[in-house]
Amino acid sequence: MVSIQTQQILIPKKVYIADKAELRCTFTTDAAFVRDATQQNDDINLSTSYFIRPLDSQAYEINSLKLTNSGANTYTLSITFMPWQTGEFVFPDYDLSSALNNDNEQLNLSFHEVIINSLAEENNISNLQESISPLLLPGTTYKIYGGIAVLLLFLIFLIRLIVKHKAVEFFFKSKLLQYKYNKNKKLTIKKLEAVRHNNTDSDKILAAGIQKIIREYLEVRFEYPFTRTVTSELMNSFYTSTQHQLSSVKEDAFIGIAETFIRTDYIRYSDNASFKNDEKSELINKLLRNIDIIEQPEKKEDKETPDA
Repeated sequence: MVSIQTQQILIPKKVYIADKAELRCTFTTDAAFVRDATQQNDDINLSTSYFIRPLDSQAYEINSLKLTNSGANTYTLSITFMPWQTGEFVFPDYDLSSALNNDNEQLNLSFHEVIINSLAEENNISNLQESISPLLLPGTTYKIYGGIAVLLLFLIFLIRLIVKHKAVEFFFKSKLLQYKYNKNKKLTIKKLEAVRHNNTDSDKILAAGIQKIIREYLEVRFEYPFTRTVTSELMNSFYTSTQHQLSSVKEDAFIGIAETFIRTDYIRYSDNASFKNDEKSELINKLLRNIDIIEQPEKKEDKETPDA
C-alpha cells in the first residue's frame, strides 16, 4: 500500500460552524490508473464510502468529492464540506484505488488537520459596568475643563509636527522599498530566463535551480526565511509573513507558485522523472505571470470582504 501526503489549502482561510468550505488537496503520482481516469473526464465525482474509517458526522458533513488533473502527474482532490463543531479534526485516509476501481495498486491519500474557528472566542465579548463620574468640589469644574482644552490643543500641535515628519520619512522608506522589490523582480526574471535557455544541465539540476531562484525571490519580497522552508509549509509561511492582509488575487498567485514546487520536487526526487516537451518553458511562464501579479499595487476592489 502506498500512502501519499497531500498539500492542502482551505477555502476560505477561516471557516466557522455551518460555513460551506472547500479543502483542496494536491498530490503527485505517476500511477497509470489515476492518469487514465482523469484523461477521460475533466472532473470525477467520487464517493465518500471509500474513506478507510467512518466519517465523524457530529464534526462535519461532506457534500461532494471531486478529482481533477492539475498538470503533469499532479492532481487535486476537492472536498466540499460543512463543519458542525469548532476545533481541529482530520479527515480519514481516502482509498483512491478502490474509488477508481483499481485492484492492481493500493493508493491512499492522507490529510492534514482542519481548524474550525469560533466567532465567540474571536470577538471576546464582555459586559462592563458603566463608570460613575467623580464628584468635584464647587468652582473646580471650569478649571479642569480649561486645563483639558489646553492639553488637547498642545497634543494636536504636537501630533501635526510628528505626522509631517513621519510622512516624509514614510515617503523615502516607501521609495527605497519599491526600488528593492523592483531590483529583486528583475534579478529573478533574469535568472529564470537563464534556466529557460539552459539545455546542458539535467532536468533535476534545472528543477532545483528554479526552486532556489523562487525561494530567494520570496525571501526578499516577504522578508521571511523561504530559503529554509520545505514545500509542504510554503502556504503556512505565506500566511504568516503576510498576516492574511493581501488580496485574494495575490493569494491565488502565490498558490500558483507553490504548485510549481510540487512538480519540480517530483522531478528532483523521482528516478526517471523529467520535464515534458515545452513544460520547463511553460512552468517558467507561469512563475513570471504570478510574480508580476504579486508585484502589482493593491487595489481596493481586489481585497476580500472581511470574514463573517
